[in-house]
Amino acid sequence: MAIHGNQTRMTVRPPATENPTLLYRRTGSFMVLVHGNAAPSPSDWQHYLDDVAVAARRTRLRILVVTDGPGPNAAQRETMNKRIPAPFLVAVVTHAVMARRIVSVLSWFNPNIRAFAPADLPAALDYLDVRAEDQAGVIERVAEMRIQLSGAGVESVLDPMKAVITRLSQLRENIERSRRS
Repeated sequence: MAIHGNQTRMTVRPPATENPTLLYRRTGSFMVLVHGNAAPSPSDWQHYLDDVAVAARRTRLRILVVTDGPGPNAAQRETMNKRIPAPFLVAVVTHAVMARRIVSVLSWFNPNIRAFAPADLPAALDYLDVRAEDQAGVIERVAEMRIQLSGAGVESVLDPMKAVITRLSQLRENIERSRRS
């Protein structure tokens, strides 16, 4: 999946545990983190932070977080703030009130973190400087990760995203038309 450039695949990071509470993928400076309705387990969170810390030393990260749950607990947030250099761009897509509150607290340490409603996923991707022609691919990866994480069927994950996917397909068509003109 190209975010910028010709790279076509996101790096798959294996879960830290057999029943993961989160999944993440990275390509270059762009990372996608998905977790469900439970807080990240300590081992999953540590595994994620280890990879973020390494990536943050090499590049200015842009992270898309998609979550249904409360997010990291206070101890996990403290560890993150100590280990990960800020600021870097983070867009958190969630409907969860607690996750939005956590974003507010984290913004004290990283002013470049913002919360978005699920319907505003394209705006979150714009904030992270993901090209319009790459946004549908990112959404597909998020859906795949949510299915893998939850064991849910495709329809239960994609139904809430159908309007967003339709809008992105239209954008993709408009881009193709403008290139041909």
